[in-house]
Amino acid sequence: MSLEEAQTKHRWLMDTIRQYLEEQDVPRYLIERMFSLASTEIYWLNRRDLDAIGRRANWWDQVLVNRCKLDKRLEQKYLSGETHPQTREAEAEKHIYDVAVCAYEISAEERKRNLSNLLSTKP
Repeated sequence: MSLEEAQTKHRWLMDTIRQYLEEQDVPRYLIERMFSLASTEIYWLNRRDLDAIGRRANWWDQVLVNRCKLDKRLEQKYLSGETHPQTREAEAEKHIYDVAVCAYEISAEERKRNLSNLLSTKP
């Protein structure tokens, strides 16, 4: 492969990766950080980075807020250890459980359809 071909291929790969990360709602500052490092370097995500990425895709968060009454503030406080009183902790645990059950139920039909499609596909 010539140097020009290598450069063209590298640009295409970087553009493809950048587009994918943007489609996945990865924060722009993290994408830029990733592309600023050599392939031999590692950037370890910190708490701020993880919070910026989020626990779920934004669209799924919105589905859970609308259909399952997800309280993101209560969930975040619980997960960060900010729910001190026992009663508030129990309330948060119940809320997280209820949202998980709701999420499971609303995605059941799609899971069944995907499994059926997968099983009917001939290799």
